[in-house]
Amino acid sequence: MAWTALITLAPSKQWTFTPNSNAIFFRIKQIDSPYAPVLWMCQAELSDGGYQIFDVKRLPEEYLDQVLRFDSPGVFTSRVLGIRTDVDSSRWQVQIEASDYQVSSSNGSTTNAPAANAVSYTASQSSAYNNTSNLTASYNNLTDTNGTTGGATNAAINQFIKADFGQPVLVKAVSVGGGNLSGWGSVANYLNSREVQYSTDNINWVTAFVITGVADSGATQFPKFVLPNSITARYWQIKNSNGYVATTEFRFE
Repeated sequence: MAWTALITLAPSKQWTFTPNSNAIFFRIKQIDSPYAPVLWMCQAELSDGGYQIFDVKRLPEEYLDQVLRFDSPGVFTSRVLGIRTDVDSSRWQVQIEASDYQVSSSNGSTTNAPAANAVSYTASQSSAYNNTSNLTASYNNLTDTNGTTGGATNAAINQFIKADFGQPVLVKAVSVGGGNLSGWGSVANYLNSREVQYSTDNINWVTAFVITGVADSGATQFPKFVLPNSITARYWQIKNSNGYVATTEFRFE
């Protein structure tokens, strides 16, 4: 994962920083300190208005370079990144970095990635049920609104059906589909309760939502899940940590 420095500063006992960027990942690094890592004595926060912590992660594999990281989807321009500490910082600095980011223009707009519905993707899956070719996912059979075409996996650990756009794309909503696949049967039972996840590097995955309410026919056969915040990412997948995955649709807007 590539990181870009946004700002280097010497924080006071309580400070905040509002980044002029959209990003999925932020981290705070302590630099140029002759002392023990001061950030271990700090409380870091990411907030929308009031101070509410969003997915604060310590990275124990790094001592000074990667102390705190925030993993959260959506737009960060309206959010505040802050840190509170009882230690004055006249002799140490921190650097705030972002990954998978887009810098805002002076008028507050951003240079967005292309919309997902304007870009085709390459489909893949962890396995095909009984190695059956008609149960192998493709872009065409996952975007045809047809309840008799799609993909299905075997029952094993970490099964998925994946979309790789080849570049980061902006996603506002995701549609999945129930139905009845030849050689498989009912799809909804093996689609509900699965997680829809996204990634910028095909390694670190974040869950966007859990699929619920899909039926094999009727009004909820092809439900659209609108994301609370748009997400920019290259990779998306329907994931089951242990068991089957099946869908007749995997469409993005």
